[in-house]
Amino acid sequence: MWLFMTHDPEIGALIPAFHSVQYLYMVWRYRLNVEAEAPDGALPVEVIGTQLPLNRRNLRFIGYVLSGTALGFAGFWVLPTMLDQALPYDKTALGPNLFLVMVWVFINVHHYFIDTAMWRKENPHTLQHLFSHH
Repeated sequence: MWLFMTHDPEIGALIPAFHSVQYLYMVWRYRLNVEAEAPDGALPVEVIGTQLPLNRRNLRFIGYVLSGTALGFAGFWVLPTMLDQALPYDKTALGPNLFLVMVWVFINVHHYFIDTAMWRKENPHTLQHLFSHH
């Protein structure tokens, strides 16, 4: 429905990103539960210069979020933008952000196919970690 409400194809390509933001909750919940089951997950970790009560589970999760953010920024924005600037193509016919749109469309189609296999309740690994109560 949202695709028919805009005449700008680049804005239309952004709409699936809102689903991706919602999707992060599931991935974070899954990852926190995986880390909670690690044998050393509850061991405390002292970080110099902070008084935060961190354990290995939380520290690994913070690393996961930071690395995912960095990789996402590079893959969704920096690299496609560099390709748009570096490779010649007809920008009047295809627009100024061809590679940016191509990457976003590819990721969303890939995301659709991954969802059909990974986030099923029949998947025992997903069932164990997504719906556990840690």
